[in-house]
Amino acid sequence: MSFLDLTAVKSQLRITSAVSDSAITLLIAAAQDVVERHLDKILEPRPFTDELTVRFPTTRFRLHNTPLVSVESIVDSDGTIYDLTGLVVRSSGLAVLPSAIKGTGYLDVTYTAGLASVPDNYVQAGQIIVQHLWETRRGDMPLASGQLDDSLMMDTRLGIVAGYAIPNRALELLGPRPPVVA
Repeated sequence: MSFLDLTAVKSQLRITSAVSDSAITLLIAAAQDVVERHLDKILEPRPFTDELTVRFPTTRFRLHNTPLVSVESIVDSDGTIYDLTGLVVRSSGLAVLPSAIKGTGYLDVTYTAGLASVPDNYVQAGQIIVQHLWETRRGDMPLASGQLDDSLMMDTRLGIVAGYAIPNRALELLGPRPPVVA
Protein backbone atom coordinates (compact mmCIF):
# COMPACT_ATOMS: atom_id res chain seq x y z
CA MET A 1 0.00 0.00 0.00
CA SER A 2 1.27 3.47 -0.80
CA PHE A 3 0.40 6.97 0.31
CA LEU A 4 0.32 7.82 -3.40
CA ASP A 5 -2.84 6.96 -5.28
CA LEU A 6 -2.40 5.56 -8.81
CA THR A 7 -5.37 7.56 -10.13
CA ALA A 8 -4.05 10.84 -8.69
CA VAL A 9 -0.55 10.17 -10.05
CA LYS A 10 -1.93 9.35 -13.49
CA SER A 11 -3.90 12.59 -13.40
CA GLN A 12 -0.68 14.50 -12.57
CA LEU A 13 1.03 12.74 -15.50
CA ARG A 14 -2.00 13.42 -17.75
CA ILE A 15 -2.35 9.70 -18.52
CA THR A 16 -5.83 8.26 -19.06
CA SER A 17 -5.14 4.73 -20.30
CA ALA A 18 -4.14 1.73 -18.18
CA VAL A 19 -1.31 0.73 -20.52
CA SER A 20 1.45 2.09 -18.26
CA ASP A 21 -0.15 1.26 -14.89
CA SER A 22 2.46 -1.36 -13.95
CA ALA A 23 5.36 0.98 -14.78
CA ILE A 24 3.73 3.84 -12.86
CA THR A 25 3.10 1.54 -9.89
CA LEU A 26 6.82 0.73 -9.78
CA LEU A 27 7.64 4.45 -9.85
CA ILE A 28 5.15 5.05 -7.02
CA ALA A 29 6.93 2.41 -4.91
CA ALA A 30 10.29 4.01 -5.71
CA ALA A 31 9.00 7.47 -4.81
CA GLN A 32 7.57 6.19 -1.52
CA ASP A 33 10.95 4.71 -0.63
CA VAL A 34 12.73 7.96 -1.52
CA VAL A 35 10.33 10.09 0.54
CA GLU A 36 10.49 7.76 3.56
CA ARG A 37 14.30 7.66 3.45
CA HIS A 38 14.46 11.46 3.18
CA LEU A 39 12.07 11.94 6.11
CA ASP A 40 13.47 8.96 8.04
CA LYS A 41 9.93 7.85 8.87
CA ILE A 42 7.30 5.43 7.61
CA LEU A 43 4.35 7.18 6.01
CA GLU A 44 1.70 4.54 5.34
CA PRO A 45 1.15 2.31 8.43
CA ARG A 46 2.37 -1.24 7.83
CA PRO A 47 3.77 -4.18 9.81
CA PHE A 48 7.46 -4.83 10.48
CA THR A 49 9.46 -7.42 12.39
CA ASP A 50 12.78 -6.42 13.93
CA GLU A 51 15.30 -8.93 15.20
CA LEU A 52 16.88 -7.21 18.20
CA THR A 53 19.89 -8.05 20.30
CA VAL A 54 19.29 -6.68 23.79
CA ARG A 55 21.08 -6.83 27.11
CA PHE A 56 19.07 -8.74 29.69
CA PRO A 57 17.35 -8.08 31.93
CA THR A 58 15.75 -5.14 30.16
CA THR A 59 12.48 -3.24 30.22
CA ARG A 60 13.09 -1.09 27.14
CA PHE A 61 14.20 -1.37 23.55
CA ARG A 62 14.11 0.79 20.43
CA LEU A 63 12.59 -0.35 17.15
CA HIS A 64 14.02 0.63 13.77
CA ASN A 65 10.99 2.07 11.99
CA THR A 66 9.09 5.12 13.20
CA PRO A 67 6.69 6.54 14.02
CA LEU A 68 5.83 3.53 16.14
CA VAL A 69 2.09 2.86 16.35
CA SER A 70 1.81 -0.44 18.22
CA VAL A 71 3.65 -3.63 19.15
CA GLU A 72 1.84 -6.85 18.28
CA SER A 73 4.26 -9.45 19.68
CA ILE A 74 7.59 -9.97 21.41
CA VAL A 75 9.16 -13.43 21.14
CA ASP A 76 12.64 -14.42 22.31
CA SER A 77 14.89 -16.96 20.60
CA ASP A 78 13.65 -19.72 22.95
CA GLY A 79 10.11 -19.17 21.68
CA THR A 80 8.89 -17.41 24.82
CA ILE A 81 6.03 -15.03 23.98
CA TYR A 82 5.92 -12.02 26.27
CA ASP A 83 2.80 -10.46 27.74
CA LEU A 84 2.26 -6.97 26.31
CA THR A 85 -0.02 -5.80 29.12
CA GLY A 86 1.20 -2.41 30.27
CA LEU A 87 3.57 -1.96 27.32
CA VAL A 88 4.14 1.71 26.57
CA VAL A 89 5.13 2.69 23.03
CA ARG A 90 6.43 6.04 21.92
CA SER A 91 6.30 7.28 18.35
CA SER A 92 10.12 7.65 18.52
CA GLY A 93 10.38 3.85 18.43
CA LEU A 94 10.94 3.33 22.14
CA ALA A 95 8.97 0.51 23.75
CA VAL A 96 8.90 0.14 27.55
CA LEU A 97 7.62 -2.94 29.39
CA PRO A 98 6.34 -2.76 32.97
CA SER A 99 8.61 -5.66 34.03
CA ALA A 100 12.01 -6.85 32.87
CA ILE A 101 12.45 -9.38 30.10
CA LYS A 102 14.85 -12.13 31.14
CA GLY A 103 15.76 -14.14 28.08
CA THR A 104 18.56 -15.08 25.77
CA GLY A 105 19.40 -11.66 24.34
CA TYR A 106 17.53 -11.98 21.06
CA LEU A 107 14.00 -10.73 20.44
CA ASP A 108 11.73 -10.79 17.43
CA VAL A 109 9.39 -7.84 17.75
CA THR A 110 6.43 -7.52 15.40
CA TYR A 111 4.98 -4.03 15.27
CA THR A 112 3.23 -1.42 13.16
CA ALA A 113 4.83 1.87 12.18
CA GLY A 114 3.48 4.78 10.15
CA LEU A 115 1.63 8.06 10.28
CA ALA A 116 -2.07 8.22 11.10
CA SER A 117 -2.48 10.48 8.07
CA VAL A 118 0.04 11.59 5.48
CA PRO A 119 0.37 15.38 5.18
CA ASP A 120 -0.62 16.84 1.81
CA ASN A 121 2.87 18.29 1.22
CA TYR A 122 4.37 14.77 1.43
CA VAL A 123 1.78 13.48 -1.04
CA GLN A 124 2.48 16.34 -3.44
CA ALA A 125 6.26 15.78 -3.11
CA GLY A 126 5.75 12.09 -3.90
CA GLN A 127 3.70 12.94 -6.98
CA ILE A 128 6.40 15.36 -8.16
CA ILE A 129 9.05 12.67 -7.72
CA VAL A 130 6.99 10.15 -9.71
CA GLN A 131 6.46 12.74 -12.45
CA HIS A 132 10.18 13.49 -12.53
CA LEU A 133 11.08 9.78 -12.73
CA TRP A 134 8.47 9.26 -15.44
CA GLU A 135 9.74 12.15 -17.53
CA THR A 136 13.42 11.22 -17.19
CA ARG A 137 12.59 7.60 -18.03
CA ARG A 138 10.87 8.72 -21.22
CA GLY A 139 13.62 11.18 -22.13
CA ASP A 140 11.33 14.22 -21.88
CA MET A 141 13.77 16.25 -19.79
CA PRO A 142 16.83 17.34 -21.77
CA LEU A 143 19.84 18.38 -19.72
CA ALA A 144 22.65 20.35 -21.31
CA SER A 145 26.07 18.84 -20.73
CA GLY A 146 27.52 20.01 -17.42
CA GLN A 147 24.43 22.06 -16.53
CA LEU A 148 22.70 21.64 -13.17
CA ASP A 149 18.92 21.62 -13.45
CA ASP A 150 16.08 21.83 -10.91
CA SER A 151 16.51 18.17 -9.99
CA LEU A 152 20.09 18.52 -8.75
CA MET A 153 21.04 20.16 -5.51
CA MET A 154 24.04 20.76 -3.33
CA ASP A 155 23.96 18.74 -0.12
CA THR A 156 25.49 21.28 2.24
CA ARG A 157 26.16 18.69 4.95
CA LEU A 158 28.28 16.57 2.63
CA GLY A 159 29.40 19.26 0.18
CA ILE A 160 28.43 17.17 -2.85
CA VAL A 161 25.85 17.34 -5.60
CA ALA A 162 23.20 14.78 -4.78
CA GLY A 163 19.52 14.01 -5.16
CA TYR A 164 18.87 13.57 -8.86
CA ALA A 165 15.75 11.52 -8.07
CA ILE A 166 14.34 14.31 -5.91
CA PRO A 167 13.64 17.61 -7.67
CA ASN A 168 14.19 20.75 -5.58
CA ARG A 169 10.48 21.57 -5.55
CA ALA A 170 9.81 18.16 -3.93
CA LEU A 171 12.61 18.71 -1.42
CA GLU A 172 11.08 22.03 -0.41
CA LEU A 173 7.76 20.29 0.24
CA LEU A 174 9.47 17.59 2.32
CA GLY A 175 11.53 20.01 4.40
CA PRO A 176 15.03 19.44 5.72
CA ARG A 177 16.34 15.98 6.46
CA PRO A 178 16.31 14.98 10.12
CA PRO A 179 19.71 15.34 11.81
CA VAL A 180 22.07 12.40 11.51
CA VAL A 181 22.68 10.81 14.90
CA ALA A 182 25.91 8.86 15.17
